[in-house]
Amino acid sequence: MLEDLIASYISTLHENHVMEYAKKRGIFLEPQEAVEITSFLKRYWKALYHQQTTCLKELKGKVKEETYTKALLLYEEMRKNYL
Repeated sequence: MLEDLIASYISTLHENHVMEYAKKRGIFLEPQEAVEITSFLKRYWKALYHQQTTCLKELKGKVKEETYTKALLLYEEMRKNYL
């Protein structure tokens, strides 16, 4: 059921949503980073949901190192709290 809810949300996910959420979490994205992260999430959300994290390496070269590091920390926090 949770997976279906996430799938529904991901299908409507937009770069603005990513930028606003990141900002609330203290991560300030460049517009192109928001595009890359949105695309990444749409492509790999199921893998992340099932804690298959090897796909995270694909994101590394597409965003700033600081953004990547903060994104990893955020994923770990969310994984511990919700998965």
